[in-house]
Amino acid sequence: VSTQSTGAHVRGWLVRVAHTRQCESATHIQAAWRGYQDRKRYGRVRDATVFIQRHVAAWIAGRKERQVYLYMRQVVIQLQAISRGVAVRRVVAKQHHSATTIQRVWRGYAARKVFGNQTHAAVCACV
Repeated sequence: VSTQSTGAHVRGWLVRVAHTRQCESATHIQAAWRGYQDRKRYGRVRDATVFIQRHVAAWIAGRKERQVYLYMRQVVIQLQAISRGVAVRRVVAKQHHSATTIQRVWRGYAARKVFGNQTHAAVCACV
């Protein structure tokens, strides 16, 4: 009876060892498969992250470039306004000078005419 029970114990032990090895092998295969899947998933997540970061950086750069453009546009508009104001003031000053010259010449002419008439009247009165 002891020989049978010893053989049964050995066979049971061998089955348990084989089962333990199978479980360890299955665990090892599962770990390798999960690692492969995780590495693949990590690559996709990393690519998606880089894609998003690149687009966000481009969007931020675009906004900044637009702000610079709008600032420069406003500066150009102000410079144009200043330049046009200077040109208009120059034209108005020239017109004012021309009007003053015309008035001066006319008043001189009118004064000479009045003086000429007065002298003519004085000469006629003396005669």
